[in-house]
Amino acid sequence: MLALTVLALIILGQFSTLNYSFSDGSTHQKRMEFLSFIGVNVNETAVAVKKTVIPQEIDGNTLQYNEIQKKAGFDLLKFRGKAATIYSYSLIENSQKVVTIVVVDDKIIAGDITDYLSGEIAPLTKEK
Repeated sequence: MLALTVLALIILGQFSTLNYSFSDGSTHQKRMEFLSFIGVNVNETAVAVKKTVIPQEIDGNTLQYNEIQKKAGFDLLKFRGKAATIYSYSLIENSQKVVTIVVVDDKIIAGDITDYLSGEIAPLTKEK
């Protein structure tokens, strides 16, 4: 019975990750709601907005970045070759940290928190 309960929790956890990782990122308001939902407080004006394309070949730094994304339930491999918009916002509590979210087809498909002092990149996960 315990094994069945653990299996059920694992399966439910996978579904919640999928719902979280494909949140609506179509508008500024939706992106702010997403960041608020996961407990990240950012200045509402983006410090940068950049258009890019997710590379077809994911290797090197992009592969390392994708490993960080997987920790938050994201996976860039599913979006190779797709046009993306990257939005960056400074944290209210610490202006040396920037929150980045990646949007493809109006869905949030990746994100991170980068500390510009240390260079550390952390997965964008819900604060507990």
